[in-house]
Amino acid sequence: MKTLRERKLETAIWYFAKEHLRRTGKKLTQTMLFKYLAFLDFWSVKQIGRPAIGLGYDAFPYGPVPRKLYRDFQKIIRYKDYELFRVIKEDAPSGGKRIFIVPIEGKEGNLKFFSKFELNLIEKLLEIFGDGSLTARHFSEASHQELLAWKKAWEKAKKLNRKRYPMRFEDELENLENNEEKKLLKERLETYELLMEEL
Repeated sequence: MKTLRERKLETAIWYFAKEHLRRTGKKLTQTMLFKYLAFLDFWSVKQIGRPAIGLGYDAFPYGPVPRKLYRDFQKIIRYKDYELFRVIKEDAPSGGKRIFIVPIEGKEGNLKFFSKFELNLIEKLLEIFGDGSLTARHFSEASHQELLAWKKAWEKAKKLNRKRYPMRFEDELENLENNEEKKLLKERLETYELLMEEL
């Protein structure tokens, strides 16, 4: 039986893939998906003190990557599909192979797993990035500009001469100017993280 987090994750991926395809006429790449999910989690932390899904992310040169999902996608390409979408590997126009996420026709995710706030955040991300003229590079550059947690983790990776470094949700709150708000959001995040450790 799947956990709520697993159901939310699969539904979020399905919805991003479906809506991105509908709005742009293009399949969602793995890189773009990873940025959608990172923005969803880190912007949620910055606004309400907890991530929408709560994935663990690493800072890579091209932006945040959810570590477990990245590993899972490598296996799924060879072994199985999710219930709501497929992970496929195809030739890229520029050469080489690219990984795409494609919604399975006739399958519907349950958006009731998400709060109204989370659904609004998902829609905002689709409004920003659901533009057919944007490439994976645009998504990566946006994550470099907007996500303080990526910047901090990537700086550590470079200092340690590593190819990646774990990102921390709490780093996203560092630049908040209102100290009371920052304190409240940090407390909420700490409570969330303690609850997740117990599960």
